[in-house]
Amino acid sequence: MKTSPYTIQYSTFETGIEGLLKLLQKDNKQHLVDEILSNLIELRPDNQDRVPLCDVTQNIHTIARITNDPYLGAKTISLVDLDSLPLYKTLKHCTQILNQSGNSLPINVLATLIGRYFSVISEVVSVDIQYHKHTISIELTPSQPDQISYHQIEGSTFGLFRIIHSLSNAQVQSINFTHSRPNNAGTTYQDLFSFSPQHGTAKNQLILLSSHAVESLGENSLLTLNSIQSLLDTTFPGLNDRERCQHILRSILSFGEPTRENVASIMSISVSTLQRKLRVQQTSFKELLLETRQTMAHELLITHQRNVSDMAFLLGYQSSSQFFKAFKKWFGLTPLEYKGRHQKK
Repeated sequence: MKTSPYTIQYSTFETGIEGLLKLLQKDNKQHLVDEILSNLIELRPDNQDRVPLCDVTQNIHTIARITNDPYLGAKTISLVDLDSLPLYKTLKHCTQILNQSGNSLPINVLATLIGRYFSVISEVVSVDIQYHKHTISIELTPSQPDQISYHQIEGSTFGLFRIIHSLSNAQVQSINFTHSRPNNAGTTYQDLFSFSPQHGTAKNQLILLSSHAVESLGENSLLTLNSIQSLLDTTFPGLNDRERCQHILRSILSFGEPTRENVASIMSISVSTLQRKLRVQQTSFKELLLETRQTMAHELLITHQRNVSDMAFLLGYQSSSQFFKAFKKWFGLTPLEYKGRHQKK
């Protein structure tokens, strides 16, 4: 997976185009198809089926200009066939299995899995999931704020909304966008999603009520995590075992101290095989866990401005004091001192 320049899975763009064609037909604008297609930048997927995000973004701007539809992103995602999305199909299958046994997928597990996969498949936005006492906030930050269209932000947010709403009984508290409400705004959002967002807020957020949540990983959650990992392995066959293990650790840290057994289970291998594979990558589970926690601690403190209590929870510590001691041991500074020193630079 590339981080620079930003990229997006080509199949994701194709899914959006399918939704667009349905929209043009629904709005009796089929006559615009030829003009749109003739003005799009040709996308050439690399060997991982990824294309430059800047080209995709330019195509979105072109489509928005030609269609002159202030709700382009929201309308398009409302017409996308969810069953055409590998992530949705995998989660739907897992959910059906759990439902048959009288169980359900906890909302925090579902949100974590969706956020993790979404961040990998598309670099349009970074997805930061924040857990609070009664809510889960999914924050979407554009990777290129000066270039990303608000249509892409709305499409991404409502895409997450549709998937979560379809797979769970989770209640949405609010949807917030930093951009202003589009011109000629009527009741379109309500018509499309039975929910109207707030505009002009400080963050792009999908906020869920989290009454049905778990604090530790059970058998059902491990089964679903294993299915998502299999999907990622199929989508990104070039990932090495170190990278695979890191992705898993980042996903399960908020459920408590990660174990070799849980990670091995998610990877469909034995603990001894996991240890052997990591040795080949010149690391160990303990070293990789430490490295992942240190990296995430920096991101949470500097990039996301999280407090010590939140960071302790998200990094799998039992208490803030336990995390505080670990942080000072890692960096030789308290979180406050570390933050101040970083900001001075």
